[in-house]
Amino acid sequence: MIAFLVLVHDHPRQALALVESLRSPQARTFIHVDAKTDIGPFQQCAEAGAILIEERKNVHWGGFSQVRATLALIRAALRHEISFTHFALLSGSDYPIATADAIAGYAATQDREFIDAEPVEEGPDSLPWQRMLKYQLEGGWRGAGLRGRIIRELNAHILSRLPDRDVRAIAGPIDFYRGGAYWILTREAVEDIFSFSQKHKSIVRLLSHSVCSDETFFHTAVKAGPRAARVAGTSTYSQWLPGSSGPSVVDDGLVDIVTAPGFHLDGGGGGARPALFVRKLNGDDDHIRARLDHYRTARVLPTERLPHMEG
Repeated sequence: MIAFLVLVHDHPRQALALVESLRSPQARTFIHVDAKTDIGPFQQCAEAGAILIEERKNVHWGGFSQVRATLALIRAALRHEISFTHFALLSGSDYPIATADAIAGYAATQDREFIDAEPVEEGPDSLPWQRMLKYQLEGGWRGAGLRGRIIRELNAHILSRLPDRDVRAIAGPIDFYRGGAYWILTREAVEDIFSFSQKHKSIVRLLSHSVCSDETFFHTAVKAGPRAARVAGTSTYSQWLPGSSGPSVVDDGLVDIVTAPGFHLDGGGGGARPALFVRKLNGDDDHIRARLDHYRTARVLPTERLPHMEG
């Protein structure tokens, strides 16, 4: 059984389409609605079978609140009467390119952790490392209104002048890893994440005031645990154009790419593997969803296991 964990803050119509696409006896969908967002329009997702979790966080782009919202989703799924074997983190703008049954079966067959985990290089030329050096307040990077402007000023003109934090001393023997924010993990791995949080509170405090820690926290925790050798790379495909600040919106050209015969994801320590999700959809393009639905409902995922990688 697989738990789909969905972070949403807008586009309730797209969220409903996602919920409907993930319906399966082998799955349940849990949704975290940003506390800043009116939950009313998302009640249709509950009517379609999703579980809107009660624990809601004010989520800010680039902030640790994204990690906290994800942990809230995991806790809700772990408390459910079903003992899920796998947990898939999605944004509301993601969409499956295989059926939920096929995704659940594939994840169970593979016994892998589908999460990117690239080592974070230490030094001034490493952006992920730089993001941990300065103490930062969240809510200012894309925050609106007076509060956002005040936080931006504090970060840029006061906190940025403080001495760099000694990240290596704080982390001790733990090495940092980074990657895309969305993943599929086994029950063992998500339980290891909570153990990591309790054991390495200094790292949690460090990342709580760093930028884009959702692209570091889970990856580092998994690689620090006993499932480290089972990491295979993300199962979500997104297209990033040079100079862009976010992934491309899915259009017909991108659908052509992900539905082409032989299309697969590379790297991540596990070799070529099928993409299971694509992002991001803009919430209103029924034509794109129809094309993806036509493809995913007929798609057969490979049955062979990915090669095991030690270390």
